[in-house]
Amino acid sequence: MEMTVRERLEKQKLDKIIITTLKNKFKGNEYEKYI
Repeated sequence: MEMTVRERLEKQKLDKIIITTLKNKFKGNEYEKYI
């Protein structure tokens, strides 16, 4: 399925938010298990 540039940017933004949330939740090395 082709993704438009806009869709790809939206997904990247979402991924960044998720990763940031995980980093905040699991400070230090712990969160790396979830990536």
